[in-house]
Amino acid sequence: MLGIGLSALLCTNIGWVLFDMIDHYISSYIIVGIVLLECISVGWIFEAETTAKGPDQHAGHERGLSFLGIVYWVPVVTICFYAHFGYSD
Repeated sequence: MLGIGLSALLCTNIGWVLFDMIDHYISSYIIVGIVLLECISVGWIFEAETTAKGPDQHAGHERGLSFLGIVYWVPVVTICFYAHFGYSD
């Protein structure tokens, strides 16, 4: 019902303005945020061993990085799995 309501708004006289606003915010802000998160996650994966086992790190640092990795990656994988398989064509 929400999709029908939003689609109906795009069919009105202000639909083009609303569509242009949605397109502007998606391309200007959301995509930049996604790219930033991807850069952080790629850097996190490629530098995991050197970051966790550096000579100046204390014993709990590796455990903390593991916890942060779980807190970050479990929701990302869960949301992506649901978004991919949760919506049928």
